[in-house]
Amino acid sequence: MSYHILIAEDETVTRNAIAENLRAILPDARLVLAENGQRAVEQARDLPRLDMVFLDLVMPVLDGVQAARRLRAQWENCQIIFLTAYSDFAFMREALDLGAVDYLLKPFSQTGLIAAVQKAASRLKLLEQAREQLTEAQAERARLSDLVDERTTAKSRRRLPGAQPAARSR
Repeated sequence: MSYHILIAEDETVTRNAIAENLRAILPDARLVLAENGQRAVEQARDLPRLDMVFLDLVMPVLDGVQAARRLRAQWENCQIIFLTAYSDFAFMREALDLGAVDYLLKPFSQTGLIAAVQKAASRLKLLEQAREQLTEAQAERARLSDLVDERTTAKSRRRLPGAQPAARSR
């Protein structure tokens, strides 16, 4: 699967390093880079879908938490991975409340980045499987509904015109 990934990081060197590592891990991914949360939200509007988002928590214009809320409103299944140089528990708690798949402390290793991507990819796969199962269940429900309608219609056609249904005996 080719992922659509958004990277919002105000530090150019870090943003480019993440992109370079992601290209090595996921060569078919479409990467979109933004220098702040506001640009990330704006650029996401033009994407056909958004699978993963790497968001720095502390950025100018619009921080990572605010950007995550706006992105989640448009792309409810996107997998959010927060990045930060701060190990503040309040930030981590807010990230978890937003359904973040992971939280990476800067500087992070390539191993940490790979683990976060694998976690996000696993969640996306589970979501896709659930979506397929729901589609199959809805198709089966429609098939059964049609079958019931056919049998009900066939039964009503077999009745004689003007005939009353037989009374039930007790």
